Amino acid sequence: MNKDSSISNNNNKYSDLFYLIWRNSYLNKLIKGKVLQNVVIKIEDLSDIKENNKHLAIFSSRDVGLENNIFIKLFIDNIETFDQFQQSGHRHVVNYLFLQHYKGLSMVVPEGIRRMGFYDVVEEKFNCQLPLSLTHLDLACINSGRKNIFIINILQHLPPNLVYLSLPHHLSTITQIQSIQLPDTLEDLDYTDKYRNLSKFRVPNNNKIFKSCTFAARSIEDLHWLKDQKWIGGVNIGGIENALYEKLVPSHITTIGFNFFEIYQEHPLKKDQLPSRLECLAMHSYNIPLEMDIFPSTLTTLYFEGETDIDANVLPNTLKTLEIRGVTDNYCYVPPSVTNLKGIYYLGTFKSNSPLCCLTELSVHSLDPSVTMLLAHTTTLSLTFRQLAKGTTLANTPIEKLSLKAYLNTRIPLESGFLPLSLRRLITIRIDINSADIIPNSCVYLETDIKDLDKSNLIPQSVKVNKFKRESYW
Repeated sequence: MNKDSSISNNNNKYSDLFYLIWRNSYLNKLIKGKVLQNVVIKIEDLSDIKENNKHLAIFSSRDVGLENNIFIKLFIDNIETFDQFQQSGHRHVVNYLFLQHYKGLSMVVPEGIRRMGFYDVVEEKFNCQLPLSLTHLDLACINSGRKNIFIINILQHLPPNLVYLSLPHHLSTITQIQSIQLPDTLEDLDYTDKYRNLSKFRVPNNNKIFKSCTFAARSIEDLHWLKDQKWIGGVNIGGIENALYEKLVPSHITTIGFNFFEIYQEHPLKKDQLPSRLECLAMHSYNIPLEMDIFPSTLTTLYFEGETDIDANVLPNTLKTLEIRGVTDNYCYVPPSVTNLKGIYYLGTFKSNSPLCCLTELSVHSLDPSVTMLLAHTTTLSLTFRQLAKGTTLANTPIEKLSLKAYLNTRIPLESGFLPLSLRRLITIRIDINSADIIPNSCVYLETDIKDLDKSNLIPQSVKVNKFKRESYW
């Protein structure tokens, strides 16, 4: 048997195996669920539900959607749209409603909706009856006036099956409430406040830790109270000068935010001063060199704002997310474990002892050759930048899947030879494509916010899928 015949037989075996698995309804659903696990599918218009009902229904079903945390999201911005949704024969497909700029006075949300979000709901007397099926409730971007009857009613009658709740930080409305009973099912509370309001929450199981719940501590007495509140996972410390140096932060805390004022600049952080279980740390105004071994091995997220160099081997190899800010020409050695590097407000230079093999998300102020050197082993990347330095290229990187975004309202044109030669999938936002030699012939999938790009001669014939998609913030 010759070599070509052997390869053909192997390909046939793989094809047969694929279709054998795919035709099995149980395995088919299992694969689809795992591929889209924790994904939000956005529906812009009710007509999209009707057109894609067959496929969307699978992802909203109990055995696929619920078990894999898949959400089908529909935007509601007026009473007419909500009424059309209610009357739709396919409404059972949607399990996530997002209300934006909604001006109605009342709403009864049907059973089957598992997640709701609100943005700028104007009417403070808005009456919304939530379903028992609701598990995720996001109120963080709602109009949070002092006498918001809507929020008061919801906090006094939280759905019994709620798993996640987010609220506007330092919510003044809570002063109108005597106490807030959280349901047994709640797994996380995204909220930040001082003692006056946070002490009103009643938690049925004090052994639970809500990692997104943050206490704004302003005195040593606050920290003493926090010791007995095992359910609070984070603390922002202000005005307590010796909180870290005298180890006043309770051991159960996993997130700390601390502002190192000028008084601290002569007293750098030392080993074992941070809690041993710390996972997330925000350091503000730290302007002296970081010493070795000050971070616990549990640290996965670091926000650093300061004017100092960060030497090699200072940051732990457990770090996954690093956000750094600084306006002077410093440098920062990034550990190879980092998957998300945020430096959109950092004017210094990123360095590494080796390429960042795990990196999948990168945002930088200026995309220049020093940054591209970190990408020598990267195959999938979401990249955001404010400036593109002349002569910078990704051509020799192994990137196959690239999401490219210009920061804020700036549109940035690409030059010929910038994109990776290995590129197969490209998504762009606020990026201009002005000539036919921009997109490499290896690309087969293209998604942009450039209208009518498909009518130009700027897309190579290798592109099989070309989509126009307006930018969405939600």
